[in-house]
Amino acid sequence: SPYDKPCGGMARISCIDFLAHPEFIGELDLFNTPEKVQFSIDGIKTGTEFYNINRKKIYQHLSRYTSVMLNTKPTGFSEYDDHVDVFVDRDVVQAKYVIGADGVYSQVRRLFGNAVPSIQVVQYVVDPVNMPECFDMNTSISPSYYAWAIPVNGNVLLGSDASCKTLLEYGKEKFGINSIIRTEAYSIAKITSQKDIITGSKRILLVGEAAGLVNPVTGEGIYYALASAKSAVSTIAFGNDYRNMITNIGVM
Repeated sequence: SPYDKPCGGMARISCIDFLAHPEFIGELDLFNTPEKVQFSIDGIKTGTEFYNINRKKIYQHLSRYTSVMLNTKPTGFSEYDDHVDVFVDRDVVQAKYVIGADGVYSQVRRLFGNAVPSIQVVQYVVDPVNMPECFDMNTSISPSYYAWAIPVNGNVLLGSDASCKTLLEYGKEKFGINSIIRTEAYSIAKITSQKDIITGSKRILLVGEAAGLVNPVTGEGIYYALASAKSAVSTIAFGNDYRNMITNIGVM
């Protein structure tokens, strides 16, 4: 299911504004432990905090407001002035709009003839000897990206595009490793120019990673997914120009 995708879960503090009215924030159960973590680069604290989001919980929260059909795959579109015919397996679904929110492996984007640029990373869930207090970004061990160590529910998420040996050596030196609980491999969007960002068409709107909307330095995607989704809703409700609105969220 969508929430089973490996995810660091780091989200800037402003993300919560997209999820609930401020007076209800305390009632939301969307977080891992600790709820907030300090951000450091190469061991130096930056003064910035991130929410420690639980992907499964946020998915379940948002699912309360919509119907979800899992295990479906769009195979084509026919776009008209007033609707879109979506070919899903052997069926045709008619929609006023299509929002492609299907991530780095976006099938909706592929139908525009362009996959999301990405790199392969590995992430270990480890039992640490000493729990790190920060979400630490290490810039020295990766050939083209960075390594991360994130405290989550008593464990640490340790990931990078570096070699497995190098990554584990970093973890052992940084906080010590009692055991490896799970190993995960996946792709993350790697955006290098505005040409990598595709917003779709008049009635087919790409959001989040599917559009290439991630922080080009850190790879953070949760904020951009929520901000672009809000822009897509505004486009549908009020006829705003989606691409112009995306420009204002700080990627393009």
